[in-house]
Amino acid sequence: MGPGPHRRRLAHPALLLLPVGIRVRPASARGHRPAPLPPIEDSTIAAVEFERAGVDILDITGGLSGYIRPGHDEPGYFAELSEAIKGAVSIPVILTGGVTEPQHAEKLLAEGKADLIGVGRAILKDSEWAQRAIRSLEG
Repeated sequence: MGPGPHRRRLAHPALLLLPVGIRVRPASARGHRPAPLPPIEDSTIAAVEFERAGVDILDITGGLSGYIRPGHDEPGYFAELSEAIKGAVSIPVILTGGVTEPQHAEKLLAEGKADLIGVGRAILKDSEWAQRAIRSLEG
């Protein structure tokens, strides 16, 4: 093998060890049991510490961690939390949770709830979601 990018990476193994994501969840959320959302104040303190540690972006989601918001099933049901975190840090904040329509994503962004909206399950369900979203928002 001649010299190439893979050789440079192997010469500097630390480049292979940089984390791309950190999952934080309480012990009660392990095993996919529903867990209550931590207090907003605790979450903003943690977000500031993550930013200080060098994290470049925060994704606010219950995802597979099993967080729930009793009585909340509206699009962007973690919006209150993401908005508070967005106000506490200077790095981008992604809001994920229950957003299935492009208009909902646009509204959450316009209201300053987050910098980006995660729509993983919507795209998993409909691989054409992004194209439909662009068309619906353009016309």
